[in-house]
Amino acid sequence: PADESFTAVINGFSAYVSPADIENIRQNPNVEDVFPVVEYTRPVEPDMASSTLMVGAPYANNLGYAGQGQVVAVMDSGIDPSHADLQSLSEDTVPALTEKVVAASGLPGRYLNEKIPYAYNYYDQSSLVEDIGKDGQHGQHVAGTVAANGGIKGVAPEAQVLGMKVFSDDILYATTFSDIYLKAIDDAILLGADAINISLGSPAGIYTDGSKEDRAINRALENGILVTISAGNESNIFDGVANFATRLVYGYGLPQAKNPDVAVLGSPSVNTDSFSIASADNAFVLSGKLNYTVDGVTHEAPVQVASSSPDPTTLFDGPVEIVHVG
Repeated sequence: PADESFTAVINGFSAYVSPADIENIRQNPNVEDVFPVVEYTRPVEPDMASSTLMVGAPYANNLGYAGQGQVVAVMDSGIDPSHADLQSLSEDTVPALTEKVVAASGLPGRYLNEKIPYAYNYYDQSSLVEDIGKDGQHGQHVAGTVAANGGIKGVAPEAQVLGMKVFSDDILYATTFSDIYLKAIDDAILLGADAINISLGSPAGIYTDGSKEDRAINRALENGILVTISAGNESNIFDGVANFATRLVYGYGLPQAKNPDVAVLGSPSVNTDSFSIASADNAFVLSGKLNYTVDGVTHEAPVQVASSSPDPTTLFDGPVEIVHVG
């Protein structure tokens, strides 16, 4: 992180400074304020086999609402630009963001195709935008849920996606920082995005009025952009917190004395201008299947393999006899 500059969300920059120097910097008449960056953990891969049906997307699509002319910025772990379902729009859909507009923007990302007109790796500052992390393709899942247009249909299959990767290619760096995604928000505003989706957060987020995150989300809203942010999956204030030991020692990321919030809604989704999104139980469950025969009659049963147990399909080459031993 650091060494980022911002023009749309705030007039500022990020830099490495000693905590002892923060107050001195604040006293500079040319500095309005100083904020520490916030660290966020990488999201893990969910399942989208029936997610569009859960929210009623096919019904909206059948009525002609399929995301035509909309641009959605996906700020996540990465995107696969070679995937068949993220290549193009339908023939009668006019793209809102063209290669010419992207080239004229002067931004560091590049045009990939009609479906992904802009992509950039904001953490590593490179054009490598695919998610190669060890925890699954979360960013690809989100992009597909939003706008897949092929074998899988997203909620808005005619929308375009800005592939804004905010996590590193280095699997040893499993977290990101607020100045990274603030830079992505800055560029999303300049590109004219209609919506921004951010799937990251810190447990039990503390809302600070006027913080850099607050200003960035507010500025996006002022530009007509809906900012949707995950509410989080934590069950308490410490569950899933990045670098827990460091935060415990130094108190960074813990509740403020003036606002001892111990709720589970994550930051930055606690910001008042964001649209906080929580998950719900899936309407369908995908499960393995076991076929078994008793007295010549074949039956079926769902199977869920425990995490500590071997997968039986890898242990046997074919049918096996099961003997009841009491």
